[in-house]
Amino acid sequence: MSTKGDNFLRLAKARQENICKQFKILGNLANISNYDYTEAQVSALFSTLESALRAEKRKFKDGLAKKAAKEAKEE
Repeated sequence: MSTKGDNFLRLAKARQENICKQFKILGNLANISNYDYTEAQVSALFSTLESALRAEKRKFKDGLAKKAAKEAKEE
């Protein structure tokens, strides 16, 4: 595997772990003993998170499409 590929795997693993930790911390806000929230607030929160995730996922899809186009030109 290339150095770029190794770097991707190393960094992706660490960043994924960090994001999952942050999601768990976010989930702590669901504790109704400590926090009060409405359905609208929860909906807005997850709408924002889902939008951000879609935007980042789109970057990866665009990157893969560019890579495939570049490889097709080289053939």
